[in-house]
Amino acid sequence: MKNNNMKNNDQNYISNSMFATVGGEGNLSLWDLEKEMETSISSINVGEALNKCQWNLNGDYIAVGGVSGKTYIYRNTTRGGSGGGNVHES
Repeated sequence: MKNNNMKNNDQNYISNSMFATVGGEGNLSLWDLEKEMETSISSINVGEALNKCQWNLNGDYIAVGGVSGKTYIYRNTTRGGSGGGNVHES
């Protein structure tokens, strides 16, 4: 498995089995341990190195911070175990 130099992770407040990771190669990845333990269920490359991620309280959105100081907001379509396992830029 390729090392993405994970910089931060955050657990979803609604679904305890779901969490997000960000890394130095610019990837935001969603993980759901109830569905898959070894690979992410969804991943998107933001285009710059990332160093922070944080879910909102209802688990619908995740904010991602880049090393440039930019903040990106993504919509979680996996909420409640439905929606197909994707993140979409908002």
